[in-house]
Amino acid sequence: MSIRQSQYWNGVRSDATSAFKTWSWFSRSLFLGILLAVLVAGGASAHSYKLGQISIGHVWSPPPLGGVVSIPVYGAILNQGTEKAHLIGAETSVAETVRFRVDAGGTELWPTRITLSPGKPLGLAAWREHIWISGLRKPLKPGDTFDLTLDFGEKGKVNTMVIVEEEAGH
Repeated sequence: MSIRQSQYWNGVRSDATSAFKTWSWFSRSLFLGILLAVLVAGGASAHSYKLGQISIGHVWSPPPLGGVVSIPVYGAILNQGTEKAHLIGAETSVAETVRFRVDAGGTELWPTRITLSPGKPLGLAAWREHIWISGLRKPLKPGDTFDLTLDFGEKGKVNTMVIVEEEAGH
C-alpha cells in the first residue's frame, strides 16, 4: 500500500479532516446537527431520506484509490424519536460485503450495529463508526452513484443513494 493509500485509509486525507478531528465532541455534534438539519430541511434536492423518526442526510463515499476494492460510506443520521434506534445492517449490489467499521486509535473494530441515541446527531465518519463496503464488483469514480439499503431492524429499511465524490466537497 502506498503512503497516500495508507494516509487515506487512516483518515488523514486533508488538513481540513485533521482539523475537524481536533474539535471537541460538542463542536462536532453541533456541526453535524446543523448540517443534518440543513440537509433535511432541503428535502429531496439535498439528497436526504426519512424513515419514521430517523433522518438520514447526504450519503457519500470517496472514490477508491487505484486497485483498492473497499470503500467507506459516510453520512449524517439523526434519531428524532424518544427511544434508541439501531442501524443493524446494510446491503448493496455493487459489493460482496457491507459491514460497520470503527478505527479506534489505529485498531479496526467491526461492530454488529450502530446505536442512535434520541436527539443526538451521528456523523458516519472516518474517525468514528461508518459503513465499510468490501469486494467492489465494479470500478467507481467521482460522480458515480449506487444504491445502499440501510436496515434499522424493527423500525424498517430505507433505500439510499450513495454519491461517489471527493472529500473536498464536504
